[in-house]
Amino acid sequence: MGAQPSRFAALVAGALDATIIAPPFDITARKQGYNVLVNLAELGIPYPQQVIETTDRFIRENPQAVKNFLKGFIAGIHYGLTNKEGAKKIMVKYLKIADPEILEATYASYAQITERRAFPNIEGFRYGLEEVAKRLPAAKDKKPEDFINMRFLNELEKEGFFKELYK
Repeated sequence: MGAQPSRFAALVAGALDATIIAPPFDITARKQGYNVLVNLAELGIPYPQQVIETTDRFIRENPQAVKNFLKGFIAGIHYGLTNKEGAKKIMVKYLKIADPEILEATYASYAQITERRAFPNIEGFRYGLEEVAKRLPAAKDKKPEDFINMRFLNELEKEGFFKELYK
């Protein structure tokens, strides 16, 4: 059914009986009389939430750009998790959330599911890969490690980037 806004619109239009949505759509749905059947974040099912993709070629040709991007991305996560009011202002600006209840729920969801250091959830990736393998037989023999490059995160860890950021 597409991205979250499309799924929510299809639910409201009656084209779906149920769908997966997250803040801010879940709060909006509840306010419109829809029931939350299950909160996947509360179940603790591992699933990759923060996925950054690039090509092996780009990594090979631009390793410093990749590392700098990750540093900025992780610093952004740090800001969001340590500066609640600042993060909520950004959410208001870019997500166009005016309702304080929806804003609070959106921030709470972000804080709950966001990995502070952006290390990939290998078990969650494995679950995702198993789902893909149901539709694409070529994925059956793949492992998360075939897709995940930990080089730069490991370098940042070794260099003390995370310790410095969260001290």
